[in-house]
Amino acid sequence: MRKTDLLLGLILTIFLGFTSLAQSKISHKERRADRHFEDFSYYKASELYRKVIKKNPRNERAKLKLARTYFKANKPDDAKIYFSEVIHKTYLVKSLDYLHYAQVLQSVERFNSAKKWCRKYLAINPRNIIAQNLSYSLENVNKYYKDSSKYVVQGLNINTEAAEFSPSFYQEGIVFVSSRSKKHSFKRYYSWDGSKFLNLYYSEGLIGNEMMTTPEKIKGQVNTRFHQGPATFYQGHQKIIFTSNNTTSSQVTDKNLKLYSAIFSNENNRWQNVIPLPFNHEEYSSGHPAMDITEKVLYFVSDRPGGLGGTDLYKISINGNDWGDPVNLGNKINTPGNEMFPYIDRNNRLYFSSNGHGGLGGLDIFFVDINKSIHKVQNMGFPINSTRDDFGLIYDETKELGYFSSDRIGQSDLYQFRVIEEVIHNAITTPVYDSQLPLSMASLQSGPTQGTLLVVAGIEHKKSYVITDNQVIEVKDPETNQDSNWLNDLLVRNNIFIDQTVELNPIHYGFDKSSIDPEYISELDKLAMLMQKYSFIEFELGGHTDAIGSDIYNQHLSQKRASSALDYLRDKQIESDRLLVVGYGESSPINNCTDDQSCTKHQHRLNRRTEFRLIYMDENQVVSNY
Repeated sequence: MRKTDLLLGLILTIFLGFTSLAQSKISHKERRADRHFEDFSYYKASELYRKVIKKNPRNERAKLKLARTYFKANKPDDAKIYFSEVIHKTYLVKSLDYLHYAQVLQSVERFNSAKKWCRKYLAINPRNIIAQNLSYSLENVNKYYKDSSKYVVQGLNINTEAAEFSPSFYQEGIVFVSSRSKKHSFKRYYSWDGSKFLNLYYSEGLIGNEMMTTPEKIKGQVNTRFHQGPATFYQGHQKIIFTSNNTTSSQVTDKNLKLYSAIFSNENNRWQNVIPLPFNHEEYSSGHPAMDITEKVLYFVSDRPGGLGGTDLYKISINGNDWGDPVNLGNKINTPGNEMFPYIDRNNRLYFSSNGHGGLGGLDIFFVDINKSIHKVQNMGFPINSTRDDFGLIYDETKELGYFSSDRIGQSDLYQFRVIEEVIHNAITTPVYDSQLPLSMASLQSGPTQGTLLVVAGIEHKKSYVITDNQVIEVKDPETNQDSNWLNDLLVRNNIFIDQTVELNPIHYGFDKSSIDPEYISELDKLAMLMQKYSFIEFELGGHTDAIGSDIYNQHLSQKRASSALDYLRDKQIESDRLLVVGYGESSPINNCTDDQSCTKHQHRLNRRTEFRLIYMDENQVVSNY
C-alpha cells in the first residue's frame, strides 16, 4: 500500500479530477468506480475498472483511471501495464501522469524509461522540485549503492502475509503496527472497507535480537476498534503517545488522525487513561510521534495548513503537562512531497521517510543532524532503501542495531539491520579545493597508523588520511599533532612510489552563470588527462551556488553548472558513465555566506563552483600499475 495515501489515513487531497472525454458514455459501473476512487477505496475501484475494461477493451479512459488507481494503491507493476497503454494519448493524459509514470518506472527499475518521462514532465513543469529530485536520482542511481556494505539487513521471523510496519523500541523488544487478524485474510493492498484494523503488537528479541517472540497485542485501552498507528514511549516506558483515527468507517479521510497519550498501570498490567493531545484538530491530521531523549520535544507528522506539501514534519515542546505550539521543521527537511515516520536518536540525529527528496523510489529513509545550523538531509542508501516504500526506521546506536519497515517484496514487512562498518565521511564528502591526488596504493609500515594507504581526491587541504580495516581515518603529525605533510615524507623515506600528484582546483562562475570561463578550462583539461591515463577511476562533478536566490532555483542552477563540466569532458572523449553529476544547490558553502549573512562579492563567488571528487578506483588495477 502507498504510505503517502493509505497508511493510517495520512492522505493527500485528491487532485486528479476526471473530465468527460469524447469517448464512450460513462457507464453506471464506471461512475461507481470513480466514487470509490474519490473515497480512497482503491481496491473496490480497481475491481470495477477492470470489469469496465473487460466489457470494453478499447475504453482508454477507464485504463487511465485504473493506472492512476494502481499508482495510488502502490501496485507499480500493474500501474505500469495500464499507463503504458494510454500514456501516449495526449488528449487523455495530464502532465502529472507523466511524473507518476516516471515514478512507477523507477519502482520497477526501468530507470532509462523513467528518465524519458521525467524529462517530459520537467519540460512542462521545470520548477517542480519533486520532479527535479527524481531526475537527479535517476541520473545518479549508483550513488545510492556505494555504501551498501555498511549494513546487513534481514527480514524478521515475525512477518506474516499481513502488514507489519513502524517499529518502536519498548522494553526488551519492539512495538509495531500490524493488520494481522485471525478472523480475516489480508490483501496486500489496503481496501479501506472496514474489514481490517491496525493494532499495536509487542515482540521481544531473542538470540541477540535476530529472532523475535510471537507478537501479542498490547493490553488496555490503546488497542480499540479504531485504527492504531505508530507510537513512542517515554518516562521509563510508563507513558505512550500513539496515533489513532476516530472512525471505524471504511470512508477514512485525511481529517481523522489524532495523537493520544496513555499511562501504563503496573497494578493492572495494561494501558489506561487515554486522552487526546491538545494540539489535535478536526480539520487536519496529526500522527507518527517520536519523543527525543530529553523528553522535552515531540516530533510528529501533520498535514495542517501552512506546510510545504502533503505531510510535513513538526516539533512541539513539552513542559510537564504544558504543550507549546507546533513548529514546522522548515524547507531544508520538508518538501512539496510527503515527509513522515520520524525517529530521533540520542545524538539528535533525525531519521524520517520522504518521497520528495529523491532517492531509489517510493518513500526513502533519510537522516539529518538536528544539532547543526545547516540541515543537510542525507539518503541512507541501499540496502536500507529500495525502489519501493521504506519507512519507520529506529536505531540504537549503543548496539549498532536498528529496525525499519519496507514494501520491497510487495507487502509491508519488518526488517532488522546492523551496522558493520562505520564509514568516516571526511575523505568522501569534503569539498576538493587545493588538494592533492596521488594515484597510488601501498603498504604503510611505520608512523602512527599501519594498514593500507590510499590518498584520494576529496580530502581536505593539508590533511592526510589512511584507510585501515575499511575505515577512512584522518591522521595528524605524531609529534606536533598539527596538520602536516608527514605522510608524503614517510612515503619518500620508505621509497614508496607515488605515480602522480595532481592538484585539482574548483571551477568558479559568474553570478547566475553556468558556462565555463576560459580561465578554468585548464582545470578540466587536467582532469580529462588524468581520466584518459587511468581508465579505472571515476569522478563526481559537484555543482554549487551562492545563497542568493531561492533554494529551488539554486538547486537547478547547480545542476546546470555540473552538467556544463560534464559536457566539456564528454567532448574530451571521457565516458559519461565514469562521471557522476550532482547539484548541491546552496547547501554546502565553503564559508559562512548563508541566507542570513552579509558577504562580499568575492565571498559569494567562492561558493559558485564545481568541485571534483574521486568516487571510485579499481584497487586491483592501481596495484598493477606499480
